[in-house]
Amino acid sequence: MQKILTNYSSLTKIIDSAKSAEYLLFTVHGETDDTALSLTDLQNVAENATQGYRRLTTIVLRIATIQPSSDQDTMEMLLNTISRVETQIGAWTRSIEEVVTEWSLYE
Repeated sequence: MQKILTNYSSLTKIIDSAKSAEYLLFTVHGETDDTALSLTDLQNVAENATQGYRRLTTIVLRIATIQPSSDQDTMEMLLNTISRVETQIGAWTRSIEEVVTEWSLYE
């Protein structure tokens, strides 16, 4: 259960960071040919992290409602989702950091 909560927390932070950086980039520099790729990258990070959050939530709810206990396939889906999310967290974080650094957003 701790792993699930940790992933929820990480995904929430990534979504928030990506959307905050996207907003700041847009408000400071606008949407231009120069910023378009960075804005798209940040949108993609937020969308992909949101999809991971939703998938994790869907599986957790499914496990909670299966009685008397969840089946092996559902547990395997949960473990695969956790593994996929944990694999992506570092890449998503680096993508956000690259945009923030490139555009000096928080200086």
